Amino acid sequence: MAGTMTRPKKINFNKAYEIYPDGRVFSKFTKSFLKGGVVGKTEMVTIVHPKRISKTISRNKLVYHFFVHKLNLLKDDYAIVPIDGNRRNHHYKNLRKVSRTDLIFETILKKGLSGRSSHDGRTSKLYKREREIFRRWKGGETLSVLAKEFGVSDMSVHRAIARYLKQKEMRKEMKQSEKKFSTGKKKQLSGKKKVKGRK
Repeated sequence: MAGTMTRPKKINFNKAYEIYPDGRVFSKFTKSFLKGGVVGKTEMVTIVHPKRISKTISRNKLVYHFFVHKLNLLKDDYAIVPIDGNRRNHHYKNLRKVSRTDLIFETILKKGLSGRSSHDGRTSKLYKREREIFRRWKGGETLSVLAKEFGVSDMSVHRAIARYLKQKEMRKEMKQSEKKFSTGKKKQLSGKKKVKGRK
């Protein structure tokens, strides 16, 4: 079983191409491995169809489709991402499927809450509308739809959501510290009452 997982598999829509468990794609036409091109943060490979129609597909999607679980390769509501964060590691054991919404949420939590953005949003068209944007985004509206409505870029909407999450986290921390402070005061007062009672 372990040996079969190391062997390449033929790509069903063009059997002149083979894909390996680590993401390499071999072309029988050129007798060489395909070089991928990067689109955004995703490495893509182009497979030429027998009818001369080319398909450009994410390398991670291909690996996941042939070695983990069959996917609808035409759908774009999900992403296949590396578990270890290394975009060059396309091995099937290092890949996981995640919805686009969850991926955006994970990115916001990693980057937004770290405070990397120096822009606080006070001059933004979205200032004081972060809560509304967050709720609508959680309800299923995409960044691009919200950006178009407010007349801003996708990144501005991304930052607004990040600001809201950061404020929410800060409010939570404040409530916890207030609770600790109030319980500490109550303990002090109950201690004083006991001392008075003994007298």
